[in-house]
Amino acid sequence: MDKNKLSPMMQHYLQTKEECPDAILFYRLGDFYEMFFEDAVVASRILELTLTGKDCGLEKRAPMCGVPYHAAKAYIAKLVDNGYKVAICEQLTVPGETKGLVERGIIQIVTPGTVLESDALDSSANNFLMSIYLSGNNVGVCYGDISTGLLEMTECAGEDYIKLLDDILVRVRPREIITNEDTIAICGKLTSVANSYVPSFEIYEGKHNTINLAKSFLLEHFNVQSLSVFDAENKKYGVLATARLLDYVFETQKRAITNLKKLVTIKDENYVHLDIAARRNLELVENMSLRKKYGSLLWLLDQTKTCMGARKMRSYIDKPLRSSKLINDRLSAVEELRQNYILRESLQEALMNMGDIERKCGKISANTILPKEMYSLASSLDKAAAIKGMIANTKSKLLNQVYSQISDMTSVAEFLRRAISQDAPAVMKDGGYIASGYNEELDNLRNAKEYGKVWLANLE
Repeated sequence: MDKNKLSPMMQHYLQTKEECPDAILFYRLGDFYEMFFEDAVVASRILELTLTGKDCGLEKRAPMCGVPYHAAKAYIAKLVDNGYKVAICEQLTVPGETKGLVERGIIQIVTPGTVLESDALDSSANNFLMSIYLSGNNVGVCYGDISTGLLEMTECAGEDYIKLLDDILVRVRPREIITNEDTIAICGKLTSVANSYVPSFEIYEGKHNTINLAKSFLLEHFNVQSLSVFDAENKKYGVLATARLLDYVFETQKRAITNLKKLVTIKDENYVHLDIAARRNLELVENMSLRKKYGSLLWLLDQTKTCMGARKMRSYIDKPLRSSKLINDRLSAVEELRQNYILRESLQEALMNMGDIERKCGKISANTILPKEMYSLASSLDKAAAIKGMIANTKSKLLNQVYSQISDMTSVAEFLRRAISQDAPAVMKDGGYIASGYNEELDNLRNAKEYGKVWLANLE
């Protein structure tokens, strides 16, 4: 293809495409996101769109298809669900304000492991992005869910490192996996990969790919003096995996995801290792025939009242404990709630209508939350305060930990109710989401707009 013959707009399109060659490029043109060439052929097939053509300066027209910008979320979700990445190229200047082409740039790359839209996520399961770093028979693994802020890291080593890594993969079930080049060599030995239980690996080196760079990056990101606060000071391979995961998130989201601020180091000796065969035969979270929740142990036990509780229950079943101390701590908390019927019923009632605080916080960190969701967050924070009061006098260790971890967010809830209108629209562009009485200047402008004609008539 002779790029010099292309129109200026198509030349810019190809330049932008070179920034993300492995993603389908949604290129904003007016009220549509357009796709061209091979991207258009693939997208038209997956999204069932009509494939047309566009004059581009070459003898043949460029294959083209497009979707309305206001409906793009559903189309992006479908592509991501089919394992594709989507790069969103947005107009950065207003058409007509500058001479020549409208300035455009990639504002986000949506991948299976970095989805934030609620409609594209399973509310009862985490959406994990996993990073694996392999050196010899040492493996560092980090997995995070940017929609909830959960970030965990572990290491495995020794002769059984492939089996241990396989067990981690089937336990976590990540939606997307990035690795260093050495890891690709062992893919064929992983049962989880051979059986398509997890997605294929993608090589990603990142910017902080030495231990010194990785440590410095993590210290700055977590704002700590030492990684020992996360029990990660001597976890060389886990640190490298974690740095690459955060690098990848920053590169795809084009902004800092501020809720990934706590790293949990998982001690694998505390949990039972189960391979694919054991998990399938035990039907822990899905049945053997259709791989659905119905009929599984999770289906039987999951009586949770919130999305957050459903994810926690799934995590408990996916990671069965083998530490007697941790098991007894959990049993003590369960026994206390079992014996206290009034407390248990009160907690259930409080949790019944609580929203998904974790994923709302994820949207806040990515600046994608809507006013209506912010208003509903206030109610959830009130319920959290009520729950803290209910468990104030409990005796078990775990319930006391929960009590100490619930912060007093009453002032935040009051601020949200004062600032956000109860009738806030579902989308930002409609406006009207700031509550009356919150800002005097805004109230005056609204009154002038609404009653301006009446004011003029009275003046006349």
